[in-house]
Amino acid sequence: MSRWIIIGACVWMVVLGGAGLFMVTGWEGRSAVASTAITTATPTNVAESQSQVRQTQATQQAYPGWLNIPVGCTIGRDCWVLQQFDHDPGPDFRDYACGARAYNAHKGVDFGLATDNDMRRNVPVLAAAAGRVLRLRDGETDGVAVAQGVGAVPKGRECGNAVILEHGGGWETIYCHMRRGSVAVKQGQSVAAGQQLGAIGMSGKAEFAHLHLGVRYKNNPYDPFLPGGMKPGACGSVGSLWTPAAAAALRYSPLDMVAVGISDTRPNVAGVNNGQFNSFTRRDADALFGWVLAWNTKAGDILRVDIQDPSGKALLSTTQKLDKGYRRHFRFAVKKKSGAWHSGNYTVTATIQRSGRTPVTRQMSRTLKLR
Repeated sequence: MSRWIIIGACVWMVVLGGAGLFMVTGWEGRSAVASTAITTATPTNVAESQSQVRQTQATQQAYPGWLNIPVGCTIGRDCWVLQQFDHDPGPDFRDYACGARAYNAHKGVDFGLATDNDMRRNVPVLAAAAGRVLRLRDGETDGVAVAQGVGAVPKGRECGNAVILEHGGGWETIYCHMRRGSVAVKQGQSVAAGQQLGAIGMSGKAEFAHLHLGVRYKNNPYDPFLPGGMKPGACGSVGSLWTPAAAAALRYSPLDMVAVGISDTRPNVAGVNNGQFNSFTRRDADALFGWVLAWNTKAGDILRVDIQDPSGKALLSTTQKLDKGYRRHFRFAVKKKSGAWHSGNYTVTATIQRSGRTPVTRQMSRTLKLR
């Protein structure tokens, strides 16, 4: 007998915040200016805007493909681009591919780990390009937004432990939410592309382990995938600021499966996030659970979980059509004990399929040995 247990109603449908606004509080280095200006469209400022667009285009041509991947992990294997820059001017959100991998007013790109427990691997945060350390901050506690709520994060420290690099020509890159005590550079220091700045963490308003990368030109936020902005009716990356190698590794993914596991006790998302529920040691266990953690599921996606015993026999094969999608989605299936659990390797495989104009399939497996 097998059945689905759905833990989905609000599994971290979170809004991560604040990384686009930098306050003076707690920064080392020159003062930062953080203000929101409301302007009226006059002939003067319209002309200035048009001039700025021309200047920006010229600057982009002077800096073609100059950003490298800012994390020391393999995209799609042990870290993922989980949230994108929001191009929607209103209260909704839209990423550069006209997808939903953003949230309202998110002005950066989030490189995330599978679980918060993976933060303990000290995954490096790297300089996306050569530059100079303009400002930095360290000493902010990781996990405050999860443990106490986002309201507990002090105003002006939403970015957490962070580094801002200046690259010349008005360009800056911003690295937010790094792990406490990991910042490895000093204010005013020159850094090379790929040099370690710190480690991925959960400081500030981070509600999962990730690096928020912001790119600014003359104090205005830019999407490194679409620096020229989104044109009406157009989708996709044009004029990317990424190097060719980085752009190839960072191809857009509408859906990501980040972790699967097997457990002989009923899993929950908090435990999975802390590195638990990946063990099978009890021969007398009443059930075996296969779980999956994914990002950006949609209603209509087909989720399948299979578990094989040491002989290769299918213990569990169950499929469900999702009736709702989630930004971060956790589910598990259970196989009741029908006889003795035999020694050997047990493998869980999770598959998510999405139909449509561009079909998507994501699959991941994990094997545990019962001795």
